[in-house]
Amino acid sequence: MNYFEIFIVKPNRKMYRILYLLGFLFISCGSGVKQHKTVVKPIKKPGEKYNFIYQITRYYLHCGGITPTEEQRNRNSPERGTFILVNLDTKEKSTFTTDSLGRSKFYLKPAHYIIKEKFKDTTFKAFYKQYFQKTNKESAIVSKGKACYKNWWKTALVEFQIQDTTKVLSLQSRVSDACFTGKNPCLSFTGPMPP
Repeated sequence: MNYFEIFIVKPNRKMYRILYLLGFLFISCGSGVKQHKTVVKPIKKPGEKYNFIYQITRYYLHCGGITPTEEQRNRNSPERGTFILVNLDTKEKSTFTTDSLGRSKFYLKPAHYIIKEKFKDTTFKAFYKQYFQKTNKESAIVSKGKACYKNWWKTALVEFQIQDTTKVLSLQSRVSDACFTGKNPCLSFTGPMPP
């Protein structure tokens, strides 16, 4: 018997079953990674059929101590950004970006949907780790606790249902940042406003 004959094994039925099982397990484990499947794409070309229009604007708060002017009170602009459209019936998600008018158009199948900000598309543990801030008395920032963060993470910009695909549903939402705490609603500024 030479060196090479030691490693040659004649396959039998039992070995085929084991190889088949290992192959199946390998394929099953590899396909367990869940990624965003683009379920729906925003309508980009003129003339394409759509039944849902979403528009989002950003409101800029006046954070000074003096009475704001009319112009300062009405500071809105289209919000250009990336958002998540979730089909609540199938749990499928799609990522989309709004245009320069803060708008996106879709053709959606009948279902219940929500739209959330992209930064909320993570586990609560990761979200909490990234956005939690402790109360800071020196800067007059007070944290509202874990329950507030959980609620913020769950909250959608809009929730809606498509029933009749021949009618166009148009929805709008508005976002804004709080003075001195930004987009985090679980922080409060307790100090005096600047003059």
